[in-house]
Amino acid sequence: DKGSTLHSTAAARLYAPRLTAHRVAIAELPDPITDRNPLAKALAQADERFDAWNTAVWYYTESVLRAPDVTASDRAAARRIREAFVPSLAITQASYATEAAQAQQCRGRMPEHMDDLARFPIPGGSTLATWVEGFVSAGEELATLMAARSEQRALMGSRRDAGRLRMETIGLLTRLRAAIADEFADDATRLRTYETELFGFIDELAARREQSQRRRSTATGEATEADAALANAASANAAPADAPASAPSGEAPQGVALAS
Repeated sequence: DKGSTLHSTAAARLYAPRLTAHRVAIAELPDPITDRNPLAKALAQADERFDAWNTAVWYYTESVLRAPDVTASDRAAARRIREAFVPSLAITQASYATEAAQAQQCRGRMPEHMDDLARFPIPGGSTLATWVEGFVSAGEELATLMAARSEQRALMGSRRDAGRLRMETIGLLTRLRAAIADEFADDATRLRTYETELFGFIDELAARREQSQRRRSTATGEATEADAALANAASANAAPADAPASAPSGEAPQGVALAS
């Protein structure tokens, strides 16, 4: 197999451990993030619900405090609710983090104010506690979504390492190929065997990639840095072969079996 073929060369002693380390690093990279829009949309929707419920509770208590002929006990209950949950509508203009923190504080205050909240009915047969629960839950959802966003950003940072690992791996393969070519420079038959067994799949990928790039060349007219590195990898040896191509970003090159 390819592993045995590689280890039968003197070059393997130098390059196999390093290629194995790169393979492990590539395997540990997180999966690519294909779509970040749903998370941003979910944050906006949770924020909208938080603001709406806060505003509803504030105006409800404002109505009780302003309306004539309201009992003193009801006014006092409305004032306690206002102070505990929605002292100002400014919270609706705050950052996601501030709103999430406010929701956490309000969650802890709800038990002691349930009697006050139960005094005030809302459409649907429930009480003001339902509206307070609405904005508290929305704020808690904001906290959950922000945590997910932080994880997503961390993954994006990790994914940036994929390009570096890819280029380093291509460089190692280039040097390995050159070392094998030098090692078997006096034995063309064995060199062709090593070229075919170790780098044949890479050359096949390179040929496919080159065909695809030729179809797009009129539109782009440019080759990427990775493509240039791959071309160098192919031309660095004496055996005739197309330029090798790397595996997709984040995947180990498959044309050579790395030592384990």
